[in-house]
Amino acid sequence: MKEEKSRRLVVLIHGLAAHRALMLPLSWQLQKCGFEVRRFGYRSLFGSIEDHAVRFRKLLDELDAESDVSELLLVSHSMGGIVARQAMLESYPKKLRRWVMLTPPNQGSPVATFMASRLLPFCRTLGQLTDRENSFVRNLPEPPPGVEIGIIAASHDRVIPDGNARLKNATAELTLASGHNGVLVRPSVARHVIQFLKQGHFVRADSEVSRLPLHSKPEGEL
Repeated sequence: MKEEKSRRLVVLIHGLAAHRALMLPLSWQLQKCGFEVRRFGYRSLFGSIEDHAVRFRKLLDELDAESDVSELLLVSHSMGGIVARQAMLESYPKKLRRWVMLTPPNQGSPVATFMASRLLPFCRTLGQLTDRENSFVRNLPEPPPGVEIGIIAASHDRVIPDGNARLKNATAELTLASGHNGVLVRPSVARHVIQFLKQGHFVRADSEVSRLPLHSKPEGEL
């Protein structure tokens, strides 16, 4: 009887006003390195972050329950990281080991703040992603310990400024030369994502990395 091979499964979740097809370039790079990949799609312009989180958690729990899945890994882009944070407020799936957030609005987005006043009746999630102190995302509890989290910000990101991507309990953080959506197609970003998923840390290259460690800025500064 042939022994069943264990699966290292990476789940990808896209951001606001996007489609899971945008995750294909990164998916191909991950598959080349031997990972199995699942891309989660959702109607990000409709409903709320809480609504999307319920569906996303259902998928994670289903994958977590599959006996031949040895390890769950997660890569989120932009608002996808906030959906994932909401989905795992109380607990992580048992097999989830590592998580890379690409350009996440962990401290909100000034663009969402600007657009919310104009589009809020049509897109509730915009209002949840503002960088105002009382916004949904600014009051979302940080992810609990137990999973290694790597954050990649983009140096030319006008949607999520570098400091707005931060989390205090992140395992590792860096900024790469890219735009907000460019992180999804740049080979250099894919290399860092793969490195973190395999080893739990980024390879710091001076030609690519342009940020200081999370706690190097004065207390109270974003």
